[in-house]
Amino acid sequence: MTRIPFTFRLLPGNRFTLPLLLSVIENSRWAPFFNLSVTPTSKALLKNHSKHRPGIVAYSFMTTEWPDVWRELRRLKSRLPETIFIAGGPHPTGSPDLSFKTGFHTIFQGEAEETLLQFCDDYLNRPDTVQGHIYIEEKIVDFGSCFPVSNTFDFIPPLEITRGCHYHCSFCQTGRIKKPVYRSIESIQSYFDKLKTRKRIQRCGFICPSGFEYGSKAPGIPEPERIEIILAAAKQAGIRYLEYGIFPSEIRPGTVSQNLIKLIKKYCSNKKITLGAQTGTKRMLYRINRGHSKEAVEQSAAMIREHGMTPVIDFIIGLPGELPEDQLQSLEWIKILNNRYQVRCQMHHFIPLAGTAFEMEPPAVLDSKTVKKLKQLQDAGICTSWWMKGRQMAARIINLRNRANGF
Repeated sequence: MTRIPFTFRLLPGNRFTLPLLLSVIENSRWAPFFNLSVTPTSKALLKNHSKHRPGIVAYSFMTTEWPDVWRELRRLKSRLPETIFIAGGPHPTGSPDLSFKTGFHTIFQGEAEETLLQFCDDYLNRPDTVQGHIYIEEKIVDFGSCFPVSNTFDFIPPLEITRGCHYHCSFCQTGRIKKPVYRSIESIQSYFDKLKTRKRIQRCGFICPSGFEYGSKAPGIPEPERIEIILAAAKQAGIRYLEYGIFPSEIRPGTVSQNLIKLIKKYCSNKKITLGAQTGTKRMLYRINRGHSKEAVEQSAAMIREHGMTPVIDFIIGLPGELPEDQLQSLEWIKILNNRYQVRCQMHHFIPLAGTAFEMEPPAVLDSKTVKKLKQLQDAGICTSWWMKGRQMAARIINLRNRANGF
């Protein structure tokens, strides 16, 4: 039997996703029908596929990657007319219409552990049904039975232990699932066992949108004992470098406690803890639906520093509706936090992500005083320059969206 080429396009933003999707197919009854592969470039992708032979190319991508995906797909489709191009991930989930306009034949909305297998079934047995179809995961998937450990792609990412978020911030895609769901302790232990089998116990991290709320039944009420079970089990499994409380398990202000910081110091290797503040004025915290106060940010930073760790705080400049005075107040507060607690700031620029409340909102303009202050903070080593690239990316996305919609 000749296997059908099924290629997953590797992008910077989907390294954590592809091992899971590949594993889903590898462990299914459809695996023998496909020649699975991962390719880091479009040139390598073309080598996997013949112009006159059917095949599948899969993209999983974020809104920030959409302009590059658009351009690449235009070239590939003209070279591979017999290939079906499918897309999932944050951007297709948030904007399936724009994803079809990008040129994809089939779209996946939401979690794909089950719908990807349905697509495989349809492609093999009902091929006429897949083009123009949106595969939507209607129910919450029990993702605890799926692991990001693939035979095709030799990369094991951090383990997703929470899917969704209690909160629904206006700029963020994570809160699409109304209530978070958690991977069980038993499933996490099975993951550690897989790491040991693969001899990959050097390093381990976790994906958790609000790291101190793993297992919490209500917003803002951590359950430290559940977190300690995970961290202790990781060390028992022999994990040498264990990370928690930094990307991709950042901490929400207001959930920090002395006990939880002690757990990080006891079990983990990271010397930093990342907090998501996002903005520094009461008005903007309310506008973006953050649900925490400036005081919560400062109290959390103070506790982290008290234990000899470095607080790293995420901020977003250029949020919709942000006034020049909001921007300057936020930057002045960052300087104060640095003086008091040696805080470091990761400064992002607002990007209108698909499917969010702010998707169609324009970024606020950064006036000359704001830009000057940002560069002063950069030169002092207090904040990063990530906002500069983000501002360019926001403009690219808005221009492409207007073009796609005929504006």
